[in-house]
Amino acid sequence: MSLRRVAASTLAAALVVLPLGTAQALVTGWAALPGMPGLGAGFDAAVQVVLPLADGSGDLIVGGDFTSLNGDGSIPDHLVRLNADGSPDTDTGFNAALGTGLDARVRTGLLADDGQIVIGGDFTTMDGAATIPQRLVRLDPAGGVPDPAWVTALGSGLEGPVTDLAWEVTGDLLVVGDFAFLDGSRVPRGLIRLRADGSLDTALAASLAQGFSDRVDTVAALPDGDLLVGGVFQTLNLQNSIPARLARLNADGSPDRDTGFNAAVGSGVSGVVYTIATTADGGVILGGTFSAIDGDATPAGLLRVDGDGVRDTSTSFNATAATFGRAVVATVLVSADGGVLVGGNYSGAGVVPNSLVRFAPDGSLDDDVNDALGTGFNGSVSALAETSDGALLVGGAFTALNGDAGTPDDLTRITPVSLDIDESSLGIDATGSRTDPVGVALGPVTPGGVATPGLAVSFAVTGLPDGLSFDPATGRITGTPTTPGDYPVTVTATSPTGAGTLTDTSAFTWTVAAGQAPTVAGSPATGTVGTPFDFTPAVTGDPAPTVTAVARGPLPAGLTLDPATGRVSGTPTAAGTVTIDVTATNLHGTAERTVTITVQPAAVPGLTVRYPIRMAGQSQTAVGSGFVPGEPVQLVLTSSPVGLGTVIADQAGGFTLTFTVPADVAPGAHTVTATATSGTARAGFTVIAATVVPAPAGLAVTGTQVGVVVVSAAALVVAGAAILALRRRRR
Repeated sequence: MSLRRVAASTLAAALVVLPLGTAQALVTGWAALPGMPGLGAGFDAAVQVVLPLADGSGDLIVGGDFTSLNGDGSIPDHLVRLNADGSPDTDTGFNAALGTGLDARVRTGLLADDGQIVIGGDFTTMDGAATIPQRLVRLDPAGGVPDPAWVTALGSGLEGPVTDLAWEVTGDLLVVGDFAFLDGSRVPRGLIRLRADGSLDTALAASLAQGFSDRVDTVAALPDGDLLVGGVFQTLNLQNSIPARLARLNADGSPDRDTGFNAAVGSGVSGVVYTIATTADGGVILGGTFSAIDGDATPAGLLRVDGDGVRDTSTSFNATAATFGRAVVATVLVSADGGVLVGGNYSGAGVVPNSLVRFAPDGSLDDDVNDALGTGFNGSVSALAETSDGALLVGGAFTALNGDAGTPDDLTRITPVSLDIDESSLGIDATGSRTDPVGVALGPVTPGGVATPGLAVSFAVTGLPDGLSFDPATGRITGTPTTPGDYPVTVTATSPTGAGTLTDTSAFTWTVAAGQAPTVAGSPATGTVGTPFDFTPAVTGDPAPTVTAVARGPLPAGLTLDPATGRVSGTPTAAGTVTIDVTATNLHGTAERTVTITVQPAAVPGLTVRYPIRMAGQSQTAVGSGFVPGEPVQLVLTSSPVGLGTVIADQAGGFTLTFTVPADVAPGAHTVTATATSGTARAGFTVIAATVVPAPAGLAVTGTQVGVVVVSAAALVVAGAAILALRRRRR
């Protein structure tokens, strides 16, 4: 049973939900779309093999029991190359090379790394001639030409049917079935290994010796080189050395004794094992007709075990499988996400779709996918494969999916579909709402959305604000909102898929805001030449008013007016005054305001001192003006020089600093300098020497003798003269 281990890398993401439900934004699912119209009514008998080619053409190789397609018996029997649309290929020469086709059933097939295909089954001739090895052939998918090296190596081929194929990590090919002779020579029954050139691996053949007691239906190559085989057999090499119908072998063909797999399986499986699939975590999924392993009951025809043969308990897979009805499992496809598609001939007793079901990675039923399949297929599913665009190809013996008799017989393509409302087309903001003013005509709103692949989309809108309406014919929302308030609006997009309907919804709040008459406010400050100026009147209103600003004369040089906002900005280079009329208008009225822009000349820094004459040690006060508000100003008594400190100009550009004239400052003219970024200013004053004032004559002197006072005064005069002379010399 073929193709059960093909990874469904994009399938898991795409096959999510066919929906009859709703969702925000993207909705995805799958459906039997008419994506392969070339199939018409389909095949006349079962499809056993589906091989999507890896050449980028989208073509596929189909094998099975059929002899005609859509009533046309001119296609090759049992094996045909189809175009991506399902019509028979006429470009590559493959079908022409096959002629009338193969004479019997194709059961299994694989793609080789070089793009060639290996086909196995019951056939013995091609185009009516014995030009190929019986029951196993390697073909060029473009020309349909048999690989000459394999033709030589295989000779007359196998005398019994080939049921399954598996590539090993070494590039060798495992072949299983119900045969015992290759090119007329004895080989182990049921299992051989072929090298890349088609030659027999004689070492494995010698190890297996007589081979199995009965047919081998399936084989899986494990990453460690071991093999898992399943089928009808009871013994290996005439010995009861393996469990019946399911066994693990070493790479050399001997029964595995290391992993415990065979010991866990015990006496074997109660029914046929048709398919074995492996999972990324080392699990093994078995499918067939069994109902027990080693005498212990199992779910009907389906079981997951660990790599050591013990029943899996890490997922709910087995518990879920136990809910199925009668089951014959023929094929299993493991998705990259760990989900599992199971095909066969069974009914789910209302639990799952008939003949095809998907398990989620945790082993539960994937309800989204299974609901999309509806009642499932009305016959068996024997082949599953994924295409490069994420679609699922299903082959088998059926005539309807979910009760739809329009499904092509025996082969259908289940296509990923999606529907997504473009919420930006609705004007919805990041908060999930939209706001419009009352009384303002709405610019047409056209809901948008994309449905793939190329599906039609229709819309419905409910809950619109008063005054608005949706026209399904044009797909537009139009009108003028008349009543303020919050309106819960729902936009619904639908897209028919042919197997149901995708539905996506977007629910949001549409707010109609009450109107407000315009207002204009604000008064500009006086500008100064050389200082940046910027003024914009404050305008309010709902809806936003239209502003018009007109100057009654020229603006002071360096300033510009934005007539749409009333903003005046720039750095003035000359003084002046201008009057500007600002008008704001909306649906609810008009507001006007006149503003006057005045630019004064740039101030010149100035400095004065409070006292024109001071003695050393006395206080003096410096007063500055005309500086830039907020700038630092440094003051220095420059004739000494002596730093007096730093002050910050106030809002008017002035400052006041009181300081003490240093005691050692010589009498004479001195200058205070104020320095800032905006300029420098100076002011002078005179420092005089301290003067000794004698006591008035005739006054009484108390507390000391007169002579002593006279002598002391004389001494002070002499000392003062000496000090003055010394200071003059120093100067």
